Amino acid sequence: MRLRRRAPGTASRRRCSDAEHAVLKALRAEMLGRRGEDEVRAAIEQSNLPALHDLMLPRGASHTAQIDHLVATRAGLLVVETKRLSGRIVGHNQDDHWRQVFAGEPEDAPPRRIYSPLRQNAVHCAAVYEAVRDIEADIFVHSRVVMTGVAEIAP
Repeated sequence: MRLRRRAPGTASRRRCSDAEHAVLKALRAEMLGRRGEDEVRAAIEQSNLPALHDLMLPRGASHTAQIDHLVATRAGLLVVETKRLSGRIVGHNQDDHWRQVFAGEPEDAPPRRIYSPLRQNAVHCAAVYEAVRDIEADIFVHSRVVMTGVAEIAP
């Protein structure tokens, strides 16, 4: 067997498997998402309004809802869903899923579908109302979706 030495300062590179690539891609998405949530958290903290961040609430018997930001305002509770997306986002407020298209993709590329952030936050708002309705039944729960990435939202 013959061994080859690498030049000093060069790293060996190997191609990662599809499974490793999927894990790295998910980790990158998680890190970018956290960055967007941190940006929104900082803006909320500057408002000096009482707020909770990254809150888990029960949703039914076996599910939970992860709330990015819950802010108490004079007008009621504000439930904020943060999204950090890129590309072009196409969808209607009544659609369950939206499409994400990246520049330079071939025309015949399969569409990427993302769950509508509006629908997602509606579920979060319902979970918040369910949690507080016994305390204050007439409280208003407001939904907001904040996009922090560079995505272009199609009209």
